[in-house]
Amino acid sequence: MKQYVLLLIAVSAFSGCQAINYKEFYSQVAPSKYPATEKLMVFEYSNVDLDDIYEILFSDFLVIGKSGFIGKYESPDKSISYAKSIGADIFIATSQFSETRTSFMNLTLPTINTTYLSGYSGGGSFYGTATTYGTQTMTIPISFDRYAQHGMYLKNLNAINPLWERTKEQYQATGDNELSGVW
Repeated sequence: MKQYVLLLIAVSAFSGCQAINYKEFYSQVAPSKYPATEKLMVFEYSNVDLDDIYEILFSDFLVIGKSGFIGKYESPDKSISYAKSIGADIFIATSQFSETRTSFMNLTLPTINTTYLSGYSGGGSFYGTATTYGTQTMTIPISFDRYAQHGMYLKNLNAINPLWERTKEQYQATGDNELSGVW
């Protein structure tokens, strides 16, 4: 039991030292840089093509930059401060399961063995203990899932009212239509 507690401590220590991959694998697309923003909206999708999502919902916005990597799942929320620092108004991200990888870690742990001795020798009985110290190496499998992850940083240059903030009044009928009417 102690061995697994030590393993968990070691694994959590290594996992806490990760970089923000959306930032690390960022590439600038826009011709210029923009000042930092205060307000950012984050949209996260799964198992979709990010370019398709951009064309359907966000094509009125300028693409500032993109990120792409394969690795441990990383929440887009970890990139909020970075997205604000490069002037993004919207950050959209997608992830798709790629594979499960297994690696092996050798863990060397101390061992203590105590042997109890007792017997009888000519004039009387005797009792005692003998303690030996050593080490034991265990190979432990560690499995982790990897995801293909992509992010897109967007800027609203023309003060466009985004799709999710539009009202019914902004969509006026241009003529009679068989789908028009009260539904």
